[in-house]
Amino acid sequence: MKSGRSHSDIVPFIGPSGPRGWIELFAFPIRGVDGNINGVVEFARDVTQRKIAEETLRIAKIFLDAVNDGIVVIDLESGLLVEANTKILEMTGYSRREFLGLRAFELSSNSPEYNRASAQGIIERIVGGESQLIEWQLKQKNGNLLWVEINAKLIEFD
Repeated sequence: MKSGRSHSDIVPFIGPSGPRGWIELFAFPIRGVDGNINGVVEFARDVTQRKIAEETLRIAKIFLDAVNDGIVVIDLESGLLVEANTKILEMTGYSRREFLGLRAFELSSNSPEYNRASAQGIIERIVGGESQLIEWQLKQKNGNLLWVEINAKLIEFD
């Protein structure tokens, strides 16, 4: 509060038996009519569950990036690629930012067997509950074609 500005921080909450969780602390200065700080309003909220979720997500990302297979999450309503691991980015030559802006069919080679309609049929079978194990021809960012094996399954999030 020496700066005279509002401040927040996330700190470990230590109980009598050791670390118990995380709290987010907020402090707001109270100024008098003369402009001097006369007091401080402080409050805290428990952010333990958020910190646990962030750590779980961080660990999951480490594992996904350690896998030697390309992994992609597709939003089935829009067809947008919403998550990807490092391996699929290396395989296709896209940056993460470029890749996550694509629709799944845009990675297809667009040859007669590997086009948007074929991709849509596969997605429809997946939505219907059928796992899919297929060979597919991807088009890399530089236009080169790449044969891949796709093992796809519907995963529903709450």
